[in-house]
Amino acid sequence: MNRIAFIILAHNEPELLLRTACRLIKIGDVYIHIDAKTDISSFKALRDIERVYFINDRVSVNWAGWSMVSATVNLFKAARCKPYDKFVLLSGQDYPIKGVNHIKDAILSDDLNVVNGVLVNRKPSQLKYFNHISRYYFYDIHGVLGSSLAAKSIRRLFHFFSTRFRKKIDASVRWVHGSQWCVINRSSLDYLVSSYDNRNEITKILKYGFAPDEYFIQTQLENSKNPSHNINLIDSESTGTFIKANIHVIDKSLSKYYSLSDLDYLVKSDKLFVRKVNYKYSKTLLDKLDEIFE
Repeated sequence: MNRIAFIILAHNEPELLLRTACRLIKIGDVYIHIDAKTDISSFKALRDIERVYFINDRVSVNWAGWSMVSATVNLFKAARCKPYDKFVLLSGQDYPIKGVNHIKDAILSDDLNVVNGVLVNRKPSQLKYFNHISRYYFYDIHGVLGSSLAAKSIRRLFHFFSTRFRKKIDASVRWVHGSQWCVINRSSLDYLVSSYDNRNEITKILKYGFAPDEYFIQTQLENSKNPSHNINLIDSESTGTFIKANIHVIDKSLSKYYSLSDLDYLVKSDKLFVRKVNYKYSKTLLDKLDEIFE
């Protein structure tokens, strides 16, 4: 029985996803959510691969919107069908930078989650993150409007007014910001699904926040009071999601595509995956990584 489920959110790069999945199925099963805006036929090469599962409950994912959390939870629900011990959340632009047996051993070395985060407060260094929670954002509505000049003008106007209002924030909640790409145990996954379905107070607040996927897992687990729902709180005044990376090498720009020139840096890292890569800029890097770790 495979003990690991790799759950992947993707919207493009079918060749890259095929390559990633073919490595990961050596040590676990792979569950994939393809953005509902994407023509899934471009991923047909993955359809007949054993231990790769596409979920049918697809969401149209919008940048910084609640839709990212909804798509993630849909993957959680699909992967709960088998008794996996660990669930590894990845994007379609990630790639392993260690051998698969090393990755397997690292993930199954204990029963703990690999989830980092920083407590959000009103200090100057954390204020923007508090605003992301306390103000109203409607990025999923923005996504429906399209990309015309008129739609952009409507979005800007709507955003200007909506962010002037603030939610009533429960002072007893410990809000935590981090990267959603992480490793969680089964108890934590079940708790996250329940929190989403039951629309607890944290879920209600985050639904109309900015980039709620960067708060949902960390904040729900931190406030669950269950020791098995552990997270690692980082004592840092620095900002940036890359500082809170769990199992990934992530550039501080959050937009860099890694290339062959980064090979030595990646190989020496203690992380398991790199984010971001694509076939245009990264193919020679991927070839070299496969050569080293095959």
